Amino acid sequence: MHSPGDDKELIARTTTIRKHELLMRNTMHKTPLDVAIRHVNTNVLNVFRLHCALDDIIASYRTHMPTMNIDAWTLEQCSMLNSFLLTDLVLLTLSYLGVRNNKRKHM
Repeated sequence: MHSPGDDKELIARTTTIRKHELLMRNTMHKTPLDVAIRHVNTNVLNVFRLHCALDDIIASYRTHMPTMNIDAWTLEQCSMLNSFLLTDLVLLTLSYLGVRNNKRKHM
């Protein structure tokens, strides 16, 4: 039987088109990401993580799935950034997350 959360292409297409709705909260003050985390819907989570702000992702996981090692996932994402984007962007992100101290002097 095909479950609604299994259609990755539909989830990705709908999320891309209606990205602004990922920040909306329901009557229980939960975002779509919060609901996906609580229901452990991996396909939806993988798509939502591409479209949500990193700090929102971390906050949602820490609230709804505190045993998940979201910090490891965050570091993995930063490692990918380091491989494909500017190192300065990675250092800024790690600094923002408190994983690395920013040792540069501002002039």
